[in-house]
Amino acid sequence: MRKIDDGLTPQQRFALRHPERLKEISRAWRERHHDKVLAREREYHALHREERRAYSRGYHALHREENRKTALAYYYAHREERATYSRLYRQAHLEECRARARAYLATHPEKRREHKAEYYARKRGAMICDFTAEQWERLKEIYQNRCAYCGKVCDDLEQDHVLPLSRGGDHTLYNIVPACRSCNGEKHDKTLPEYLEYIWQKRGYIK
Repeated sequence: MRKIDDGLTPQQRFALRHPERLKEISRAWRERHHDKVLAREREYHALHREERRAYSRGYHALHREENRKTALAYYYAHREERATYSRLYRQAHLEECRARARAYLATHPEKRREHKAEYYARKRGAMICDFTAEQWERLKEIYQNRCAYCGKVCDDLEQDHVLPLSRGGDHTLYNIVPACRSCNGEKHDKTLPEYLEYIWQKRGYIK
């Protein structure tokens, strides 16, 4: 195609002078050839799948904090809308959702325990229930799989709420310590000062 004096083709000149008009033309063309565009995009993605994945990983690694803030902003701006959609979807696919949840919990026993503990905590009136299975594993590592009260090494440590749920405690990281079954049962619904006083009396340190 013949070039004009500034080195641009008529199409390039039109694009520079009328960018919005060019967008309208492009959008209209895509709408008229929707199936053709989708087929072309699927073919391109299939041919460049690994390349696009590598680019996506690199981009997210460079913009991790920015992406996190954008995701949080979107979540809070559409919280009610997402909650309504989830509720309606679950109502329409109740058995499917239940079956999927059962299958997931069957292969993730730590998550099953997490959900069970959260359900129990909410039933006991806890306002905050954000303690996760990952936090529990990390907490046991910090305590070297020892009971926080007697120091005994246990393979079946239990979650003890320092401020009991029945006394207004929350099911959260800063209110939970690992305890052996004996100490956990002995402490029961006592606060930490009450439990220490009980131990000292039991051992004859105080009367």
